[in-house]
Amino acid sequence: MIFTYKQIAKLNNTEINIYQYIIKNLEKVLKMSIRELAKKTFVSTATIVRFCQKMDCNGFVEFKMKLKEFYEGQMLPGIDDEVDVLMEFFNYARSDDFKERIDQFVEYIQQAKTICFVGIGTSGSLGEFGARYFSNIGYYSHCISDPYFPPLIDNNDTHLLIVLSESGETREIIDQIRIYQSKNTKILTITNKPGSTIDKLADASIYYYIKDIVLPQTYNISTQVPVVYIIERLTRELQNSKKKSLPLRPSSRNEGWYLKSVFCYKQCNRLHNELIIFKICWNYVNLWGRNYYILMKYGCSKSGNEKMYFYMSNYVIKIGRFYT
Repeated sequence: MIFTYKQIAKLNNTEINIYQYIIKNLEKVLKMSIRELAKKTFVSTATIVRFCQKMDCNGFVEFKMKLKEFYEGQMLPGIDDEVDVLMEFFNYARSDDFKERIDQFVEYIQQAKTICFVGIGTSGSLGEFGARYFSNIGYYSHCISDPYFPPLIDNNDTHLLIVLSESGETREIIDQIRIYQSKNTKILTITNKPGSTIDKLADASIYYYIKDIVLPQTYNISTQVPVVYIIERLTRELQNSKKKSLPLRPSSRNEGWYLKSVFCYKQCNRLHNELIIFKICWNYVNLWGRNYYILMKYGCSKSGNEKMYFYMSNYVIKIGRFYT
């Protein structure tokens, strides 16, 4: 590894000028001889050799080899290569092993009373996405992207921690997992590295097997499309299981609900004798072009199968869609 912080800190002013020229002209320097580089930087060849030694290289030849690795490390894969990587993942997503892991996650999530996503950096942003997506279908979740955020203090095995980590070796996250495990919290992880420390600590894991792309500055820019897919796949499986459901929310889909007729509660009782209430629920109705969110009882009379909705405020509304 060249151009590390410690190496650059040891350079004098002349060597800093050499470094700045090289870093701005990587392609050209790779084709230069030591004499050509010395001429371009207005120094002697001996100065270039000393510069190479401060980069932990025996000489200019070794320096150019490491420089080539450094340069190639900054090159991003071609679009076709990345598509091939994603296709490999989606082929794996059709496998029985992947489905078994998804089903295992779903079982843990359904049994949990509190759900928390944990991640740092890009994984933290994906955790916020996951928490929002789960909450959308009735599994209220939150995300912790601060590794020093205080953990839960009560001992309860209904807590669930979903850890997102590309490397599976983030020290701050590992420390958090240990604290949560001491409180009997269940740990799930979505990671790119089977056999990593976080994977070993987890009760269940899902892997996505994506090639790492790490820039020399240690920034990981590997694609996170598989993580988004895994979160959305879990959400759909949870929704399809129908363990939880949300009330209707106002949208254009509710516009078919309309006011058929309004009766006084007492009048309704007189017309139908005794009214049997067998369901109370929240619903939307469209009254004169506006949506209203109201608590209604769902009932029918003993004398027939006429279905109707009516307000808790003792007004009866018969909805056309349910009127038989």
